[in-house]
Amino acid sequence: MFASREIALALGAGWTVVGGGSASRPWLLASALADGADAVTLVAAARAGRVAKLPSYLAAAGAAAAVGAALWAVARPRR
Repeated sequence: MFASREIALALGAGWTVVGGGSASRPWLLASALADGADAVTLVAAARAGRVAKLPSYLAAAGAAAAVGAALWAVARPRR
């Protein structure tokens, strides 16, 4: 369900980060926003009983970790 958007965001962020360009910040923030929305959606669906709880909570935890990683990458000092 989320795969196409996730692949596009990951490729864009990875390309700009590896290339060292200053354009990585918007890509990382967009990725964090999408991952945060995914986490909220997964938890809401699990609580409503529309999806299996354990897999949804595990995926939401992964999405939350991705948000943290993206925000850390944005906040770290540039060299």
